[in-house]
Amino acid sequence: MKILISFFMLLCLSSSAHSADRPLKIAVFGDSVSAGVFATEPQANPSQQFFSDMIQVGLDVARAMFRKIDIDDGKPENLIVWNKVSYPMRRENYSYIVGKQNYSLQTRVKKSFGIDVDFVKALFLSGGYEAHEYSIPILDRDVESTSVKPDIIISAYTAMDFLHGKSSDEMASFIRSFFSRITSSYPESDLVVVQLMNTIEGMTGEDKVAAPKNPLSVIDGKPRPLMCSEIMSILKFGEAYNLYPEASIEDIDRAQLVMSEFKKVFAKELDLVRSKQGPYEDFKGRFLYVSEEGVEDQLQDHLAADCIHPNSRGQEILSKMLWEHIEAFIADNAMANYDLDTLPEICEANAGKGFGRKFYCGFGSCAKKSKEVVNRNEREYWCRLAQ
Repeated sequence: MKILISFFMLLCLSSSAHSADRPLKIAVFGDSVSAGVFATEPQANPSQQFFSDMIQVGLDVARAMFRKIDIDDGKPENLIVWNKVSYPMRRENYSYIVGKQNYSLQTRVKKSFGIDVDFVKALFLSGGYEAHEYSIPILDRDVESTSVKPDIIISAYTAMDFLHGKSSDEMASFIRSFFSRITSSYPESDLVVVQLMNTIEGMTGEDKVAAPKNPLSVIDGKPRPLMCSEIMSILKFGEAYNLYPEASIEDIDRAQLVMSEFKKVFAKELDLVRSKQGPYEDFKGRFLYVSEEGVEDQLQDHLAADCIHPNSRGQEILSKMLWEHIEAFIADNAMANYDLDTLPEICEANAGKGFGRKFYCGFGSCAKKSKEVVNRNEREYWCRLAQ
């Protein structure tokens, strides 16, 4: 009877897992943080490339405005234009999700489980859930052309819906539309959602040096550093709530109230997704929420020269947060299609360190020894039973 139950569990587990003969397919919905914007340009010490890229983006923005396209208005359709003109700011190779660094997700997956990752990048700079009408079709087109649905969908939008001045009611509508479309189109894909980021304190603290030399010094002959307040004024991230260094207490309190409402509607919708209620009754995949208390505070000491995006060290912090949650989640996906008789070889060749080795060499050996499959949610229980 126990063998029959375990076999049934394997079938259930395999239904949402990727095939062992192809890469793990992960669709990533994210913004400039996921794209690694300026991750190579540390605050107070950027390279000349930082200024070159800023100038190029400024020129492209000017050209867009000449064509009467106001890409600063926060309208989703204009985010497509901004996504194109802001391309020089991207440093995707340093992204905590889609990057190629030792801390990036695909590197961790390869090292721990010996699996390659194929990303579908639905990344919109300065885009949030508001841009879902343009980001979701990126995944749809990929699936149509490859006939391969994503094993995992990661939603990693941070704060742009808030920074664009959207109301909590608008936010509720955006996230309902996004998650309902994703789960209805890809009901068997696993869903990973990264927390919203509260950037208010970081944007309104003491003004800091963004770069030691201000380019305007060449014009007016007054040597001085380039300050964060000047960069943020140019990029207009805080314009909706007047969130700039040393902002007033009234503006900060007003913004915090709105952010609090955003988090409430976000949590309410995710509860429905998690419990598969309401519009999510047909969602068959697993759900994972990734969050860490105080992660925004950790990032404040590791910002890029634009004073808002995380630098490479900040990206590494985000990677650690993501990996601590998603490692076991991916392990289940990795385990489902392996023959138990091959576990010793997988252990030696692919397991790496940490949970990966424990999973393949510990739990896996237990499962092989008992000739039974260990259930992903009660793995330790089944192992004790088997022994």
